[in-house]
Amino acid sequence: MAWPRDAYVGQKVVCVDYPQKYQASFPNLKHPQNGEIYTVREVFLFREHIFIRLHEIKNEKNESASFELNEAAWFTDWFRPLETRRTEKTVSEIIRRALDVNVAVPA
Repeated sequence: MAWPRDAYVGQKVVCVDYPQKYQASFPNLKHPQNGEIYTVREVFLFREHIFIRLHEIKNEKNESASFELNEAAWFTDWFRPLETRRTEKTVSEIIRRALDVNVAVPA
């Protein structure tokens, strides 16, 4: 899996590098916390960057902002995935069986 290109809704992620300066700059928003685990509820591309929104953090919508950012969203660079897609494991198993070789299947 290539993070963040393959980020998906429902994926568990951990916040690893959220710049705390944004909390002071935007005190009315709920912010992710480094070390906390979240669930992705939306993934989108905006100005060549991949953003996510999280189930555990919902902020008020700002109708004056552009559609993509009318609710706070977070750079995927600040997060790392905690799990791989179940389909990836299945594909690995199918390939291993088809080749009949001893290839390690990710847990």
